[in-house]
Amino acid sequence: MPTISKKRKSGPHLKAALRWTLNNAAKEFGAHREKLERRRRALDIQPGNDDCFSSREVAAMLFGDRDAELTGKIAAERKGQELKNARTEGELVPTAAVMKLCERVVIVIRQKICTSSLTESEKDEILNDLVRLGETDWARECE
Repeated sequence: MPTISKKRKSGPHLKAALRWTLNNAAKEFGAHREKLERRRRALDIQPGNDDCFSSREVAAMLFGDRDAELTGKIAAERKGQELKNARTEGELVPTAAVMKLCERVVIVIRQKICTSSLTESEKDEILNDLVRLGETDWARECE
């Protein structure tokens, strides 16, 4: 059974407000307590001073938080539109295209180095530098 506490609601009279422990809510709604606990943490819902939750909070744990879902959806749509705009304006290039271009450039540079009049040790040094460039985490370098 839920805990009933008397809290002042709008209006001149007192109304009884249902307060739920996770165990009681799980039993009443046929949900696993662990599921409610996971959703509680995900939604950052904290129990009240009585270690109980309101019916609205239990509903959010059971069915999701509509406002949070809507906010997330709007943010995802906005990000998608920003990416689309960046692609259209040439500010964003697909990674595969950049990699293909870089491979072509490295091949040409390597051929130039190998056919140059540099000493073998100088060639090896430069070629090793090219290999290290390929191992660089460019995402971290650009931060």
